[in-house]
Amino acid sequence: MSEAIDPQRGNIQSQEHRLLLVQSEGPSRAELAGILLDLGYELSLCDSATRALSLYLAEHHDVILLDLHLQGADGSGLLYQLTGLDSDAPVIVICQQAVMSDALDALRYGACDYLTLPITDTAQLAHSVERAYERTRLRRENRAYRAKLENANRELLESLTHLQQDQQAGRHIQRRMLPETPKDMGAFVFSHYMHPSLYLSGDFIDYFSVGEAHAV
Repeated sequence: MSEAIDPQRGNIQSQEHRLLLVQSEGPSRAELAGILLDLGYELSLCDSATRALSLYLAEHHDVILLDLHLQGADGSGLLYQLTGLDSDAPVIVICQQAVMSDALDALRYGACDYLTLPITDTAQLAHSVERAYERTRLRRENRAYRAKLENANRELLESLTHLQQDQQAGRHIQRRMLPETPKDMGAFVFSHYMHPSLYLSGDFIDYFSVGEAHAV
């Protein structure tokens, strides 16, 4: 089962971050949800591994808090699936007891932090969420920057292609308008060589006779 909760309670901080709490129903979840809401986060609750995946894919939360010992499900397997997605949202693992093997498994599977319940220090929880969100923000900015850079490179390549096409077309037209080379005009022999610039310009050359004794 899943549900969304309005964060308008205490609003100690107006974070406006979207969190997904994946934890079995009970007093522990109610307590943690209350703390997160009082910190000003927008919160969705879920107690099913399958539902958690579909909910995240549909709504793209900023941070996921996952109980590693989710009732009736493999929390480690869900963590592996969540971190394996092509997504930006980091996962904070929460557990009822501090177990070294659980912490190592969580970090090995890609969790960004590991917290034990009950939460006794709300500042520590807020710091963990904010640090995770910063990671989300940087990932999104990097993805947007990479997309922007790829678009800019594509536009630049198209512009260079157009310039090259213009250059070739202009060169062809100019060559057809140029006089033959070399060309004998009385006592003079004229020849020329033209190398077109990258950008089309108005420069041009020609030679012709002026009267019987002169040529320009």
